[in-house]
Parts: sequence; C-alpha cells; structure tokens
Amino acid sequence: MLPGLLTETFGVVDVDRHKERDGFVTLKKARIKLRALLVAKTAGSGEHHFFAPGSISANGVMEGVDIKARHANGTASYIVAPGTVAPWGRYERVKGDLDLLADAIEHETLPPVPDALHRAVPMHDRGEVKAAVDQSGIPEAVAIARQMAERAKRVLKDAANNGEPRTPALFDQAVHLGTFVACCTCTIKEATSALMQAAVAAG
Repeated sequence: MLPGLLTETFGVVDVDRHKERDGFVTLKKARIKLRALLVAKTAGSGEHHFFAPGSISANGVMEGVDIKARHANGTASYIVAPGTVAPWGRYERVKGDLDLLADAIEHETLPPVPDALHRAVPMHDRGEVKAAVDQSGIPEAVAIARQMAERAKRVLKDAANNGEPRTPALFDQAVHLGTFVACCTCTIKEATSALMQAAVAAG
C-alpha cells in the first residue's frame, strides 16, 4: 500500500506521458495552460496539478489527461502522495508543497480546473443530463472535439491489440463523441466517420 491522498478537498489534473499518448502535447495543442499552486512529478514522467474541488473525476478527458476528483456519486478518487518512493519510481514535488496545499484548501485559494477541461468531461461521467449548448464558435472546444475523434481511433486499436472486448470500447467512444455532436463542435458525419475508421483499424 502506497501513501495516498483522497481528492475530497481538492482536485487533480493528471497529465500522462505514455509512448504516443502525451498529455503535455495535447494541452499545448489545445492552448490550455495549467496554473496550479502545487505540481508533483509522477513515477511515469507525468505530472499531478492540484486545483480547487468542483470538477468531476473522469479518465481520458483529453488524450493523456485525466481529472482526479469526486465522482458523480460523491466518492473521492485516490492519488499517490508527492514524496512517495514506489517500486516503479518516485513521485516528486516540483512546485509548492503540502503545507501550501493545506493553506490553500483552508483559505479556498486553489485555482479552478480550466474551463476547457471541465467542458470536456463526458455527461455520463458527470452523472447529469443537461441541454447541450452550441459551442461551435469556441475554437478551443472545436479543437478538443477533433482530438477526441482521433483518440477514438487509438482507443479501439489499443483494445484490439490488447485482446480486450471492442464493443464496449466502441460504445464508450460513441457516447463520448455524441456529446461533441450535441454541442455542435463536430458533425454527425465526422463522428460516424471517426468511429467507422476506428472499427476498421481494430479489425
């Protein structure tokens, strides 16, 4: 068991770097800047950026980017604490410290998760259904939709390569892309094309 922190009074943007999945590149392309008070390097060369609570926990919000926070049912997520030495590597603080985090939590001065990331959380992860808002005029939202379409292809291909069931993965990606269609950041034709290409690539 590793020392960990529950995301009850804060949220974390988890940026991963695994082979072709590079969350740092994803954020740069989407022009999203993380301005966290506390940043910790993970054992896998990724980073944990600490933000104010309020977001919903979701994996794969963007390519290589997860949000660790409370789930829609109210339960908290778990992250490995900065300073931990695991068998596979170290989790090191690179900006701020736990005292600063505690003070920011007490005085409610943690910055919020960037809006662009919060908007990218799928509705089924939020546990709520609201009327979609037309975001076709927001360049960042359109850019995220295009990245998610490319991500769908990689997710299906990875599932096939790993011997995992492809139907559930295809369903999840269809639901995810459907939220972008509803917000007018990609068309039904574009989403369908991406899913078809993903299915063909996965065999």
